Amino acid sequence: MSGTVDIAVAKPHNFTVESDHDTAFERIVYTTVPGTPSLDITGSSMPATARLNQVPSATVTVTNNGEMTADQEVLFLVNGSVNATRNLIVDPGQSRTVDFGPSMPTNENGTYDLEVETEDDTYSQPKDDGSYFIVGDSGVFEVTSVSPPGGVESGETATIGATIKNTGDIRSTGSVTIHIKDESGAEIDSKSRDFTLNGTRNGAEEETITLTSGSLTAPSYSNYTYLVETPNDAVNGTFTVGSSAPPVFDVTSVSVNNPVRPENKTTVSFTVSNTGGTTDTQMLHISRDWGADKSSEVQLDPGKDETVTQTFTVPSEEGLYRLNFMTENQTAWRMLNVQLNPVIKRDGSEVTTNRRINGSIVLKGAELESNTVDTISHTRVEMSLEVRNQSEYEIPLWRDVGNDFEDGDVNGPYAEERLVTGDDHPYEYTRTFEKNTTFSLFATSYWCDEYTSTDVTFEIDGNEYDTERCVDHDEVRISVDNPENNQNVDILRSGDKTPGYGQASSAQRRLEDMLGEERLNNTGSDNATLSLADGELVFLYELSERDASPENAYSSDDPDYNDAMALFRVNSIEESLSKPAFRVIDVDAPARVDETNAHVTATVKNVGGRSGNATLTSTFDGSAAGTETKEIEPNETKQFTFVFGTGSKPTEQSYLYNISLSDERKRWGGNIYVGELDEQFMQVDSVRASGAIDSDGSANATINITNVGDEDGIAEVALYTKNTDDASSTFTEADSTTTSGLTNGETEQVNLSMPTDRGNYTYYVQTRNGTSAKQSFFVGRSNVVVNDTQGINIGAEKYDTSTLIERRGGAQRMTVEVFNNGTVGSEREVNLTITNKSDGSAVFTGSTNVTVGSGDLRDVDKYPAWAGYDTDLDPGYYTYEVTVYNDTASGSIDDTATGEIYLKEVDESGATTNDSPISIDSDTITIGS
Repeated sequence: MSGTVDIAVAKPHNFTVESDHDTAFERIVYTTVPGTPSLDITGSSMPATARLNQVPSATVTVTNNGEMTADQEVLFLVNGSVNATRNLIVDPGQSRTVDFGPSMPTNENGTYDLEVETEDDTYSQPKDDGSYFIVGDSGVFEVTSVSPPGGVESGETATIGATIKNTGDIRSTGSVTIHIKDESGAEIDSKSRDFTLNGTRNGAEEETITLTSGSLTAPSYSNYTYLVETPNDAVNGTFTVGSSAPPVFDVTSVSVNNPVRPENKTTVSFTVSNTGGTTDTQMLHISRDWGADKSSEVQLDPGKDETVTQTFTVPSEEGLYRLNFMTENQTAWRMLNVQLNPVIKRDGSEVTTNRRINGSIVLKGAELESNTVDTISHTRVEMSLEVRNQSEYEIPLWRDVGNDFEDGDVNGPYAEERLVTGDDHPYEYTRTFEKNTTFSLFATSYWCDEYTSTDVTFEIDGNEYDTERCVDHDEVRISVDNPENNQNVDILRSGDKTPGYGQASSAQRRLEDMLGEERLNNTGSDNATLSLADGELVFLYELSERDASPENAYSSDDPDYNDAMALFRVNSIEESLSKPAFRVIDVDAPARVDETNAHVTATVKNVGGRSGNATLTSTFDGSAAGTETKEIEPNETKQFTFVFGTGSKPTEQSYLYNISLSDERKRWGGNIYVGELDEQFMQVDSVRASGAIDSDGSANATINITNVGDEDGIAEVALYTKNTDDASSTFTEADSTTTSGLTNGETEQVNLSMPTDRGNYTYYVQTRNGTSAKQSFFVGRSNVVVNDTQGINIGAEKYDTSTLIERRGGAQRMTVEVFNNGTVGSEREVNLTITNKSDGSAVFTGSTNVTVGSGDLRDVDKYPAWAGYDTDLDPGYYTYEVTVYNDTASGSIDDTATGEIYLKEVDESGATTNDSPISIDSDTITIGS
């Protein structure tokens, strides 16, 4: 008897042959078949985190362990989808390193699963490295420069220094390591240090780490490599050892300032060190993909360095542009981010937000109509807003405005009457747009089969017109949608030339009538341009001619792009500290079990602004009892279940348990009683208290007391604390109480006061029958002040409190940043008062409460929060005062800030000049002279 078995994996296999009367075993070791490649992933350096739009180093090393040349694709996958492909040819025994940095998913905040695949092997970041890749405004440790050795002789030591900078948003702690390896890749020496550095919110901090190796030897000369690693970045290079070592020009730092506005000048630089053993002269190049290279000739002795600086004019179009920094031995690169506005950017018929903003869409006019000598006929036009972030949805606009028969028609006679006569017309839509949201403002026009007369009349340039509205609209005439007719909308910013200027018919409102003459320049020519307020964009629509083009809209028969017009305005930047924050909100544990295992369920809520992984750890009777990790979305709750081994414990006694979050000092603890008891037994069932207390306030420990015995009784409950900062301190009673009478199995919850003198404490709760586990808490102090640097936000810009704020247009919303530079989180009431500078009268007063951190902030520097106010200020000259109260306005004042605001005039209500007046009597609206 014989059989065939396919073997797919080269490893030992056990074979078994059985009959009814006998069994035989055979172990066969299978190795790689000669003549086949085996492209294995033998090394990786994937970052754990990166900030938004960063291009980090993300390398994978593959080695051909087979006996035939490998010609394969190496795939880089993000959340299971291929994001990049590299074609490699690797000979047997050789290795290649691939950098997937440019393909890393850093264009949107989030958590990502990264994988690399060859035909023979797979690398998975969460499985192999224990964590996912996270993009966000957390701390980011970048290697900003390296000082490698040069001219090292055989037998000498080598010293390498690296500068680490936190270019992320907030203070963070991380480990940095320097490695030195020989030509074979064997590690010769290494050094690690933990750094805690402020982020960009409080001036990015930097530190230096230095490694000096032992004696390095080389027969004539030898190449050594160095690697500097942080949690988010990695930089490597080469230096030589030996008297006859050749020159090696190593790029040790690169400086590119981002973002840069189009057509502005920017200065970039890079530093080169000669890490070899011989003096040399090389031509150093900076190449770019929008112009000619710039080069400099540099001579360097061993161990010396020089910085090359060049200035460029950046491209006129927004986007990412690559810069290469080259020596004869090495090339480094960075991306130049050319960006017109750091808050919003337009892309064809869409607008994308680069920050979380509050914005308004204001209809300025709609003029899709025809006319006879004395009558204007208005066809139907509808508008809607499409929003795309993590999901996609469409919002119909203004469907409930006016008469029932209008139903969202923004082009009818009654809609035009409201737009012309009403300073506060209803055609405005305001919402908060999340960061990285793309939105489109759609417009749809219809053919009309039947009209009816209305009671609205217009007088235009001395001619009086009756009006008709559409009562039976037909099929869609033009729908400006994505991607349909997307050239029929033109999104313009200040300074842009307007299409179709002056092509309106005699019965139509002109561009200056709808937008206002103060928003237009050169109105008497064909080169009219926009002069908008700060943070504004204009949407112009052509709804009568399909496939129109703004570039072909200037002659009399061309599209006029005045069939509908809307203004988009950034009211404010809506800041938030977007990161997960978890809280244990409940623990459900049995007070007593009958010699069975206890099932304990903890409920955890994400009270932060971003999804993340919560890790819950438990102990029972002094030993680890389990750890569980779950991903939780913002405002979502999830349950964690642990099984404690009470079934194997001796009966008639209580056992302590603790449950805690890995990123929170607060713990939940209690007791579980095993067995039955005839007399009363007042058990400390659970204890929970804040891990951080503000010395200005008060705090309680919440305790559940359960009678697990069969006899009724009362419990005397006492809280004992000790200040561990005082070596001579002992446990003393901080508070106590007595429960009411408790029957078997009955539970009563009591609250006992915690001390509020500053310091670190240990505490426990005790009854006559039992004691809780010892836990710790910290008493500190919150201190909340106004951020005087870029702490005032109006529209798309931020301002210092110490400077005059000057801007075009009004101020619909104003946001004030405060920060807590204390040691515990707290809440504050923040008041804003704005007065007219000319007469001192108050034009706005507002108050809002903000949460400035929670819990222990000793490892966080200046925790920020933002207070927002709908100020709705018209152009004028104002003074403002911000007051931060300790808790409420009835408390003491923590901080104040004052300043001045000058809002320059920009027309908001339509034409108001002598050239185009609007007057209203009881029956007729007059437009023009």
